[in-house]
Amino acid sequence: MNTILRDEWGFEGYVVSDCGAISDIYRYHRVVETAPEAAALAVQSGCDLNCGHQCYELLKAVEEGLIAGEEIDVSLALYKSEKRTTKLLNNKIRIQNDQLEKDA
Repeated sequence: MNTILRDEWGFEGYVVSDCGAISDIYRYHRVVETAPEAAALAVQSGCDLNCGHQCYELLKAVEEGLIAGEEIDVSLALYKSEKRTTKLLNNKIRIQNDQLEKDA
């Protein structure tokens, strides 16, 4: 995802996994053996937000040396930036709707 989505296409948002997809990495696809390994691999591959419970494995992944906290910080920064943008857009829409109601 990093190479094509971010580097080649210039995508600057955050990437969300399918629900359960990160656990599939070790449970069914057996790319890695453990949940912490799967969580680390997902973040390192460009997944910023997990739809599921594997995000809780990231602390263990850091403790095991599978991923650095700084790598997780990159995903957090993308998510927080997008969340701020969404909040600003939602506030703008709310303000416009309030104005429309006053004008009606």
